[in-house]
Amino acid sequence: MARRIRREEGASINEIARRTGAAKSSISRWVRDIELTDEQRDLLRIAAYNGNVKGRTMHVQFRREARVMAQEEGRMRARLGDGFFTAGCMLDWAEGSKDRNHVEFTNSDAQMVGFFVRFLKTYWSLSDEEIRITCNLFADHVDRQHEIEQFWLDIADLPRESLRKSTVNRYSKYSKKKRRNRLPYGTCRVTVCRTRVVRASSEAFRRSAVLDATPGWNREVAPMAESEQQGRNRELIELLNELRIALPGVQVLFAFLLAVPFAKGFPRLSETGRDVFFAAFIATALSTVVLIAPSSYHRLRWRQNDKERMLVISNALTIAGLACLAVAISCAVYVITDFLFHRTWAAAFTALVGAAFLILWYGLPLASATADPRRESRPAR
Repeated sequence: MARRIRREEGASINEIARRTGAAKSSISRWVRDIELTDEQRDLLRIAAYNGNVKGRTMHVQFRREARVMAQEEGRMRARLGDGFFTAGCMLDWAEGSKDRNHVEFTNSDAQMVGFFVRFLKTYWSLSDEEIRITCNLFADHVDRQHEIEQFWLDIADLPRESLRKSTVNRYSKYSKKKRRNRLPYGTCRVTVCRTRVVRASSEAFRRSAVLDATPGWNREVAPMAESEQQGRNRELIELLNELRIALPGVQVLFAFLLAVPFAKGFPRLSETGRDVFFAAFIATALSTVVLIAPSSYHRLRWRQNDKERMLVISNALTIAGLACLAVAISCAVYVITDFLFHRTWAAAFTALVGAAFLILWYGLPLASATADPRRESRPAR
């Protein structure tokens, strides 16, 4: 079958593997002696090119959204008025490199380097492996290279795995070796390759500069600086982030439920188990439809100044989708527990999981909203 598809249709190995279910390595051996026509080769090249263009477009869109979210995070942090955070952003802006995708901070002051590394760890949740330091030494430092490198590692509170190869500046023949011990420990360069940190830090610096230049600005009035359009954009970004968390779980559950009826042990399910399984399947399908609906709404109403209504509808759809997801997970727990143990255990664990959903997904936020003293005084947008 694989050879026939390759010969008659000129399909790619990936396409043949998808249609036949065989391994790509096996298909490659089966069809490697089949000569394709010039037309079939051209079609394969066009398909590969279109796939690359589509992947590149999706990657560009994803990175653009990540940059927008990072800038919004920087604005939100700037409005909090945290002095430590503001000082770190200003230090990065004044002494760091102005690269789009990574932070580079170079200095000979040990206290300044230690302060900047603490700033990175505190506000950006960076691990030791994500922070790299490089020592820039001079010719008279070669004998003390290990000592100097350990000095900077201790200042930055980083393991030796974070150290990169040091550079050594040799004396020029014109210097006559007069500039000795000007910097006893050379300089240290701190590098973090994270676009999120670059965008959020620079945006926070700009935001802080604007707010500090506004007469009478302080922490209490900072939230008023957000315009109505900025508030809608922030709420839309928050909604998209929440959907990114929920959708993968729905997709994985839906894929699992699609495969279950074709398993060998499925006929052993009781009639009640099959009914509950079907309820889980339908609830998962509804959850998928409802949670993806905001994206479709946004595309169809693109650039039509309908963002406020879209946020209200999307909020309701998200709540409904999460409710369907809770029902689907609870039903899946019942089916699996009933299959493995007994119906009594299945009912008990399903009730436990359902109660957890009710308390954590709905009871806790509703109780918090009831107890919020700002609820009555919050103005409507």
